[in-house]
Amino acid sequence: MELRYLEKNEFSLWDDLVTRSPQGSICCKSWWLEAVCDQFEILGYFDNGRLMAGMPLYYETYFGVKIYKMPKLTVGWGVIMEPVTAKGVHALSKEMEILNYFAAYFPKYVIFVQHFSPKLQNWLPFYWAGFKQTTRITYNLYNLPDTQKIWDGMRSNIRGDIRKAQKQGIVVQSCTPEIALSMFAKTRSRQDRKAAYTDDFFINLYKSCKTRQAGECFAAFDPQGNPHAAAFLVWDKKKAYYLVGGGDSELRNSGATSLLIWNMIEFAAQRSDIFDFEGSVIKPVERFFRAFGAQQVPYHVVRKFPMLVRIVLAVMNKI
Repeated sequence: MELRYLEKNEFSLWDDLVTRSPQGSICCKSWWLEAVCDQFEILGYFDNGRLMAGMPLYYETYFGVKIYKMPKLTVGWGVIMEPVTAKGVHALSKEMEILNYFAAYFPKYVIFVQHFSPKLQNWLPFYWAGFKQTTRITYNLYNLPDTQKIWDGMRSNIRGDIRKAQKQGIVVQSCTPEIALSMFAKTRSRQDRKAAYTDDFFINLYKSCKTRQAGECFAAFDPQGNPHAAAFLVWDKKKAYYLVGGGDSELRNSGATSLLIWNMIEFAAQRSDIFDFEGSVIKPVERFFRAFGAQQVPYHVVRKFPMLVRIVLAVMNKI
């Protein structure tokens, strides 16, 4: 067994592993890492020279100390493993062996925060290594591509909003990232939140996804050409992610946001197996996503750092 960082010329091996792995997602691909990370590493687990597992690591350096954390607009990391061919106790034993290698790799006083893929529910080796865990929730639709079943499973008020928007002549179309950013800014203003990323960061990610036919900005426009709401959707074969969205608060009653999401679900149904709303800790947003008939899916946020460091970083707004 060997645990080491991948060289750039090995990124194609990593991308192939991400595609095959149950935990792998678009946010783990090497081109995504290059788009969202100034500095990153991929820690690989090799068995007889074959890459069997890996872990993407983004870090920022403060006073010479690496702080491992999640990059902006990125979900579902943790340990990425190839499908285990063994069954039962043998499969779990192999998984535990791999996870133990990764958990033991980090030094005692490492500063680490990652959101693990929902497909990686086993974090026990990290617990033994002194890591802490918090459970969070996202919402998934599993009935793709059966959009009629999804439609029937929605709350009646969502279907009503969609019909209301359609009667007003509102249509959903792809849009520029600048239009999407303007809608995101309006929502942040209403919620009194600061931007977590710059416009340049978002546009760079948009272009990286667009080039690979793996992402698009959509907006709901009225007959006068005014955007009511917009969102950024990214996807691979496994899953489509409603990564970020926003709308004009003065036009919130038009039903455009429901129509926008419904059109994105229909779009995703031709490309992915699952639609992921990417959850929210904001109660009205969570309630809105749930109304589309999506199911709760838990995932782990795994952390490790001394309490004093945690307090200092929280004050600095770095975690």
